[in-house]
Amino acid sequence: MRMPILDKMYDRGPIVFGKIESGTLRNGDKLCIMPQNLPVQVVNIYNGKDEAVAYALPGENNKVKL
Repeated sequence: MRMPILDKMYDRGPIVFGKIESGTLRNGDKLCIMPQNLPVQVVNIYNGKDEAVAYALPGENNKVKL
């Protein structure tokens, strides 16, 4: 899964914004933020309308709570 992080904020936990370039993203996925090699786990995924979704596909802009 590759998603360049465009913005981030801390509101009851870290939240990152970005567009998924390749792969899929699901709740509960364990990921690694590069280049720091920081392990994280996906808690929630929100689409462009701030609605919680179970998964995200390539080409979608998303907000991800880690």
